[in-house]
Amino acid sequence: MKKTANTVLEFPKSRIVRENVDHLSGNKKSIDDTRRSILSQLVDHEANRLIVELSLEGIDIEKDGFDKYFALSMECLRASVFKTFDISHPLQSAMDEMIAAIEAINKSTEKNEE
Repeated sequence: MKKTANTVLEFPKSRIVRENVDHLSGNKKSIDDTRRSILSQLVDHEANRLIVELSLEGIDIEKDGFDKYFALSMECLRASVFKTFDISHPLQSAMDEMIAAIEAINKSTEKNEE
């Protein structure tokens, strides 16, 4: 049996090409934009499915104002999904304030029940 040495060949340093840092930041923006687009499409798809299901269950989706409330709830869903991927959305700060207010009310209610 032939013995071989464990040798590592080093790549010549003169042939290493460094990436341009500005170019890499452009790639990150492109990746973030693509991620945002894919997640938006996912939420839109689920919103379409949900509106069909609600209609089939007998909910009057044609009632005046329903579309505005439904659109707002879907934007809140979109903001929630974006937040899980650290993507900003204009509703996130308003949602954080609403959640804090709801948690404060719940704590107050719990204290009163004790």
